Amino acid sequence: LEKRVKEKEEKTEGEKKREFLVKNLVKEVDLTSKQQEQLAQKLKNFLENFVVKEEDFFGLKDENAVILAENKQYLARIESLEAELKREIGEIKAKDSLITSLKAKSNNNPNNNNNNNHGASQILALKEKCEAHKAHAALISREFTLSSQNFEAQLKAKDETIELLREDLKGTRADFQKLREIEMIGGGASEKEMESLQEVKSELFFTLALVIKTALAESGKFSNLNAAELFEEAKDMHFTKWKSWLTTRYQESVGILPRGYMSSKESAKSASARPASARPAPSRPPASSTTSVSASSASSSSSSSPSSSGSASSSPSRAPSSSSPSVVGGGSGGENADRKSRGGGKRKKKVKTREA
Repeated sequence: LEKRVKEKEEKTEGEKKREFLVKNLVKEVDLTSKQQEQLAQKLKNFLENFVVKEEDFFGLKDENAVILAENKQYLARIESLEAELKREIGEIKAKDSLITSLKAKSNNNPNNNNNNNHGASQILALKEKCEAHKAHAALISREFTLSSQNFEAQLKAKDETIELLREDLKGTRADFQKLREIEMIGGGASEKEMESLQEVKSELFFTLALVIKTALAESGKFSNLNAAELFEEAKDMHFTKWKSWLTTRYQESVGILPRGYMSSKESAKSASARPASARPAPSRPPASSTTSVSASSASSSSSSSPSSSGSASSSPSRAPSSSSPSVVGGGSGGENADRKSRGGGKRKKKVKTREA
């Protein structure tokens, strides 16, 4: 507890230092080139730290999901152990009642030595089995207690780590937004422009929230989450993450997703919605998509000019290949040369042009 109190005091001191630094930077609106370079470097470092913390956060989310799955297995094991323990207790009670009945029979026939010896041997054997079952039941109970305590400790440690990382990530996001505002002010942005930017961002957020909530309502799922409270939570988050974040929160509120749980697919989507500087270079589209795009551009160009429409009307109905220059450029020279080479110049098919 003392350690946590000390960490909290150090954290508040760090926040005071950051606020003092931000206030001093805001006062110095007219920055020199060297100061602007330093500020840009600080902003870059904050962005890198922000990306690293965010990846750690989503990684721990995935680990938490794995632990929750293991929790289900532990719970199933605990239920089986409890059932086995109940069965053992029932057998012990049945054997105790049998021992009592054998003792009663032995007392009723004191003159029959053979029966007495046989009854005594059965009683001894049942007592040994009863003791063995008691020891087994005690072992199962200890195993159940130890596994339960171990799992609770692991889950508690993971939850504390995730909560600390969430708070650290929130502070890093707030610092990043402040530095961006300082950089924009130092770059010549006026207060009106900053206010209009904030208004546009808030309108974007509330529009996304309304669209997601309406889509859920159309499917019969109604949520009572307050969009203003959600905006206070997400205002320091990058706007490209708002859509996936809002979708997850609303799905959790209506029961589509478990509360406090984000699947690995949603984590990957939200992790991919990062700023442009932190995203990897986009991969090139496959050949099929290039063919469809070039074909659509050819059809649009043929509808816009009469010369190209004539060539489009005389073209065959099959889709051209993506490597054909006539499709990409919109001309008909390559098609005519192809017809001449096949000897099909005499025969022409009339194809109705599609409306744009």
